[in-house]
Order: sequence, then C-alpha cells, then structure tokens
Amino acid sequence: MKTLIFFLFVFSMNIYLAQENKSSSFFSNVDVGVYGGINISNDSKTGGTFILDLKPELTHNFNMNLALGYSKSFAGASYTVKSYSINTINGIQFYYTHQYNVNEKSYDLIPLYLGVQYIFKQNTLSPYFLFNLGYNFIIDTKYFKSPTVSISYPSLEGIPNEYKTKNIEDNPSNSFGILFGLGTELNISSKLGLDIRYFYKYDTQIINTHNLIIGITF
Repeated sequence: MKTLIFFLFVFSMNIYLAQENKSSSFFSNVDVGVYGGINISNDSKTGGTFILDLKPELTHNFNMNLALGYSKSFAGASYTVKSYSINTINGIQFYYTHQYNVNEKSYDLIPLYLGVQYIFKQNTLSPYFLFNLGYNFIIDTKYFKSPTVSISYPSLEGIPNEYKTKNIEDNPSNSFGILFGLGTELNISSKLGLDIRYFYKYDTQIINTHNLIIGITF
C-alpha cells in the first residue's frame, strides 16, 4: 500500500511539473487533483477512498476525467457456514464439523475511471457534475466471522448431512462501475484549488457506495 501511494504521488508531481509548459492547443491544460475521504455502503458500513484525478480540458466548461485510486469498502453479511475437516491423531482419523456466522465482508479495490466533468460556472466557487465509467481490480476480499464451533466424530458417516458440503466462496477479481457525482471547487489561486465532492458508485459485482471526498487541485 505504501508503494502504491508513493507511485501515485510521484506520478502526480510529474504531471504538475509538465503543466509549467502549457500551450493553447487542445488538451494542453491538465488539472491534477489528489483526494481522500470516506465511502459508505447501503447498510451504513464505512470505508476509505483515495483518488488521483487528471482533468484535461476539452472546452471551457467540459473536462475529460481520468482517475486512478484505492478504495476499501465494507458490506454487512448474515449467513452461516457449515463444513467439515479430517485430522489424524496417533494414527486414528477424526472428523470435525465446523460452524460459524459471516457478519461482514471487506473489499480492497484499485479503480480506474474514465469520464467527463461539466462545470456549471467558472468562478471562485465552481460547481460541477461528474460522470465516469470504471473498471475495478479487486485485490483482496476478507470475511469477518463469529468464533467457530467444532465437534469431532469417529467416522464420516456420523457427520450430519448439512456439514458434508464444502463451502466455496465466490470472490470476483474484477468488476465494472458507474459513477455519478456533484462537487464544487474553491479556487484559491490560478494554480491551486480546494475541491469537495460527493459521488455515488454503482458496482456490478460487489457493493454500491456513497463517497464523500476532499482534495487539493493544482
């Protein structure tokens, strides 16, 4: 995680230095934003969001929006897992049933976004609308569960049938998302701004989240 943050920081600084040589050609003006904040799932679980934002100018009020980030999201869960295992003690095989409840899941994502930003009014306060399509690399999925209850049996035949099916969790490795957002930028100077943004992210595989972030643009 520290390596990813360092890479994003170095990348953003390279873009910033390149801005010193602006011309009047198409795509010549590129704003950079670094954001951090929270995300909340529909069942009120709170996680974290980090985004590096690039906004090449298309027209006076339209910018292309390119973004790379990191997100950790939580989702409530409520189901029971029943399974069994086999262990050998002093040459004798024992069969163990296991039962626990899954109470919560967490997802670590690296999202990539491509979309547009429409600025309603260019002023000291510049409100805008944001629409992005996204692709998510799901780098980790974790399960939070209750203590496991185990019971030993001398034979497989003695195990109740509901424990004989092995539990297999289906963890997706990627997903697609759609992002709708509103925000406003406070232009502190011609090269520095404070940006506050809310967006809703719809996800095809995991959870949908409300996101509230704040960042610096330059």
